[in-house]
Amino acid sequence: MDEQDVVNDGLEKLKRAILYAETEYHPEAIAIVNGCVSGNIGDDIDSVVRDLQSQIAARLVPVHCEGFKSRFVSSGYDAANHGILKYLIRDPQPRPRLTEEEQIRYDFSRRYRIKRPVNIFNVGSNSNGDKAELSRLVSALGLIPRVVPLNATVDDLDHLGEAEVNVSICATQDDYLLGHLKERYGTEFMLNVLPIGIKRTNQ
Repeated sequence: MDEQDVVNDGLEKLKRAILYAETEYHPEAIAIVNGCVSGNIGDDIDSVVRDLQSQIAARLVPVHCEGFKSRFVSSGYDAANHGILKYLIRDPQPRPRLTEEEQIRYDFSRRYRIKRPVNIFNVGSNSNGDKAELSRLVSALGLIPRVVPLNATVDDLDHLGEAEVNVSICATQDDYLLGHLKERYGTEFMLNVLPIGIKRTNQ
């Protein structure tokens, strides 16, 4: 944005940038992150999403995280997670109706089957080494680790609602998202035990 945009609004420039990104790079998603300047002058990024979404293949994700709205850095994580919740997670397909016998077989296989996804939430509190070790431990339990949202694909985010359990590495960053995932999908979560040290890792 330049001075002219601050006076007249920067929405036309934003639209051109989105259309350029779509044409040049063909992304699966485009995040539109509202900063302090555009927030102060009242640029309506949601209207840009409404105008452009039908014209492009990428999923547009508006994120309202103007710094002046909060004194807490964690509200920025909440804003980004809200964008993921609203625009990127697809609801799991409903299971077809089962006979009583099929239901018993399904419940048994669900209880004892080996491969079940586990979402490990990690925005940046841990290193790549931590991520690799947590994934290894979860895999050793016969589960499928999925580390999100940092470096996750759009497809990974699409399927967040299908996990058996959500595990947080940082309560400050993840409480909003995990609470909503439980409310929407009934997914239980672990938020209060960080895997630091042998005792906590065992827990």
